[in-house]
Amino acid sequence: MCKEQLPQFIQYCEAELTTTKNNFLKAGINLTMAQVLSFGNRTELLQILPRMATLVFNDEPANTLLNQLSVKLTQRIGLVSLKPRVVNWRYKKSRQSLMGTNLSNKENNQDDDDDDDDIEISDIIEEVIERLLNALREKDTIVRWSAAKGIGRVTSRLPMDMGDQIVGNLLELFTPSETDCAWHGGCLALAELSRRGLLLPSRLQTIIPVINTALSYDERRGAHSVGSHVRDAACYVCWAFARAYQPEVMQPYVNQLAAALLRTAVFDRELNCRRAAAAAFQENVGRQGNFSHGIDILTKADYFSLCNRSSAYLEVSYFIAQFPEYCNELIDDLIYNKIIHWDQSIRELASQSLMKLTRLNVNYMQSKLEHLLQQITSTDMNHRHGCLLSLANVLLALHECNYEFSQPEQEMLISVISRIQNKKLYTGRGGELTKEAACRFIECISKSKIKLTKDVIELYKNTLDDCLKHPTITIVNGAVSAMVSFMSTHYPILMEMHRNDILKKYINALKEDDALSVRRGYILLLGNVPDCIISDSSQFESIINVLILRSKVEQEEIHRDADSRSSAIDSLINFVSHSKFFNSTNSSHSSIFQCVVDCSNDYSVDKRGDVGSFVREASMRAIDYLLTQSSSSVPVLSIQQSNALIGILLKQQCEKIDRVRDTAGKVLYRAVNADKTDFVNKLEIKEAIAEGMELIQIQIQDLSNRDPKGSLIDWSSSEITFPIMCRLLNLAPYRYDLLHGLVVSIGGLSSHVFRASADAMISFMKCNQVQVKWIAEDLIELLNQNVDEERVNVPLLKSISHLMSHDCFSCLDGDGEFCDDLIQWITQHLAVTKNVLKITYIVDILCELLKFADPVRSKALGILMGTLVNIFPKVREHASTQLYSTLQVFGDEVLGDDEELLDEVLDFLTSTNWQLKSVQLKPSVQEICAKAGFEFTVIRPPKQDPTKLRKTNRDTFTEVLY
Repeated sequence: MCKEQLPQFIQYCEAELTTTKNNFLKAGINLTMAQVLSFGNRTELLQILPRMATLVFNDEPANTLLNQLSVKLTQRIGLVSLKPRVVNWRYKKSRQSLMGTNLSNKENNQDDDDDDDDIEISDIIEEVIERLLNALREKDTIVRWSAAKGIGRVTSRLPMDMGDQIVGNLLELFTPSETDCAWHGGCLALAELSRRGLLLPSRLQTIIPVINTALSYDERRGAHSVGSHVRDAACYVCWAFARAYQPEVMQPYVNQLAAALLRTAVFDRELNCRRAAAAAFQENVGRQGNFSHGIDILTKADYFSLCNRSSAYLEVSYFIAQFPEYCNELIDDLIYNKIIHWDQSIRELASQSLMKLTRLNVNYMQSKLEHLLQQITSTDMNHRHGCLLSLANVLLALHECNYEFSQPEQEMLISVISRIQNKKLYTGRGGELTKEAACRFIECISKSKIKLTKDVIELYKNTLDDCLKHPTITIVNGAVSAMVSFMSTHYPILMEMHRNDILKKYINALKEDDALSVRRGYILLLGNVPDCIISDSSQFESIINVLILRSKVEQEEIHRDADSRSSAIDSLINFVSHSKFFNSTNSSHSSIFQCVVDCSNDYSVDKRGDVGSFVREASMRAIDYLLTQSSSSVPVLSIQQSNALIGILLKQQCEKIDRVRDTAGKVLYRAVNADKTDFVNKLEIKEAIAEGMELIQIQIQDLSNRDPKGSLIDWSSSEITFPIMCRLLNLAPYRYDLLHGLVVSIGGLSSHVFRASADAMISFMKCNQVQVKWIAEDLIELLNQNVDEERVNVPLLKSISHLMSHDCFSCLDGDGEFCDDLIQWITQHLAVTKNVLKITYIVDILCELLKFADPVRSKALGILMGTLVNIFPKVREHASTQLYSTLQVFGDEVLGDDEELLDEVLDFLTSTNWQLKSVQLKPSVQEICAKAGFEFTVIRPPKQDPTKLRKTNRDTFTEVLY
């Protein structure tokens, strides 16, 4: 059957593959041929093999799948051409018996003793090998992987000489001129050969250095690099070596292989490579048993500890470097590879790791100083940045190890900044990175107590002053840290050079200069300035005043910067917290308190959104200090001041931004658990928080002891925060502040915040109807206090409407004070507002007021009918729709039992074209009001001076209307 069908099948394949353009059909034919070669009888397949080989070799794959199937067919053609056997020249790893004797890994195969000279190598085999070797260079991983497996399978049936030639050909792939694909394919092929025992131990001497190079392979390509797949494949090779060879075979290469794997495991940029190297190291430790300190290292460098790159660089590497066999290897890899890496984060981590490893081998690290000093003026910005940063950290580490720098070394270190400046490396490409590293160098050399001349001190100070005014915040932060250390170390000379007034320049600049770059840097500097630089208490007061000044919103919009104001608050608190001048005799306490209160009301907005939230968060950090962390030398806040600060926290904890609620919740939690702080209803707030936690099934037994910072509670979660906060509405001193935050959340656009806050508020009001009257009064007070603040009054109107729609104020039906005040406010402001959204919320409230009895209902209905002739068509349509819905439910109460009149009113609301002009609609609205007996109240805006009226763009006005 097969003899008859196979030729016909090959003929069909030849016809289709040469004529069809359907790639799916080609893939199906190739896959079928592969299965035939895999399961067919070899004797029968040999008859059609030449035709099949010609068909496969002449085909040009059009895509990745066809290319992979072509490689699969190629290797199976080679396997059919060669007689199945297990070659007797392969390396056989002995096995240990339970009796302690070695057992050979001899296969029961009649071809074991076949002579290699009897094997005939046809032209097809040579073509197969050549195509498989070329396929190792393909760009697709699945093609290279298939080719690597094919190399291993075909080699397992070849004579020893040809197998050795294939290994030689594979080694040609590991040259600098080859692509990363060739390196990856070569590693996969070597792994497959070693797994099958086809890579003889004699070749290891040549291959191990190649694998070490592959473990650090990284080629830069524009803004990124390639090579992670090569390093991963090299780890696979090392893993295969552990399973393939006896310990005595690998013994000569253990040290270099272990060091290379550990370098990759802790210092590789990619997570998969770090884990692959750790797995290969673990396999070698388990199977070879001769890796030094292998078990100890595996307990630290495990699958999870290597997940975090910072942990691998700073913790795991330090542990491994404690073993002398690996310390110098890790240091060399950092110096010659990682601190000049293309990725900035890798360079920074490498310099920090180098600082830690310096403590383990001071003498070896000292010998590397000359290399680092030579590279700091390199034209390559990566080399320059990494070496300068590493030099700074190593310098500080050597000082901490009590290393005494020689005079030539000190002179070379002191001249680093001048060398960089002379070569103008602060400008051009990489200039910002150089400035950042230079700041770190000045900081470290200052901490190292190396004596500097006045000229050098002036040079360093000018460098830092320039960096303080840089627009990049990382450079500014580095300059601030460096300036603090620089001033602390060299303040006697600085005071002498600047006549005991070093800070005058910075204080005056903040008072007079509105430049954004100047503000940010100088604000941060004054917040961290050491006491030794402050001349007297008057200068202390000057710093306090200028920081308070810069925490206020700038008058001109072009100069406004929320980040600067936030930094001013943080700097203010940081300054007073460490300054000896801030004590009970100081007069700045009230101004600091008022500054914090003012900043908590910063709701400024720019193109990024609510940037005032940054300032409010900073103010809450300041409140945290004032309530819980201020020293005993500072006077305790009064009860009134503490109450005001707690009210601020409660208000912020009810607002709509998750990040702000989280900060407020943690500060409030610490405040209620602080012994030194006292305020009204402290115990009630603490109990409400505890009850709220129990209500949402969160265990908080002894939570104040286990979680002093409140970090175990997710205060940013609206489902957790709002039910707790609504329970505090019983506390009269804080009710206004709580409602101020709640109405913004209920009236906001965020659905999850709206849902949680509204549900919590409705639930509280229905369960605590005694408090509804007081809540209503506070809501009216909020409306009156925020007449011109649309950030508050628009969501407040929406909140009132939503609460009324859920009958939260139904218990006030007999008390018309709330409704009268609400109608009075609507009457006053409906005429002057041009905000369509606000008017629609007013319409919703008026419709809800129809549920109440007269005279509230009559007044609301009159105003509502007046909105039907509002100048805005959107308002007229919305008013008609809402009034229609309300009359369908409460029509009997509004119009009595006259169903015909109700039908006529409803028909009027639905049939009227509300897009007509209000002048055209007014007669028909007045007519229906007269029939129904409704009041018709048209609220007109107050008369304005025609000379002060602003011209309105006609197109824009049309967009507002429609």
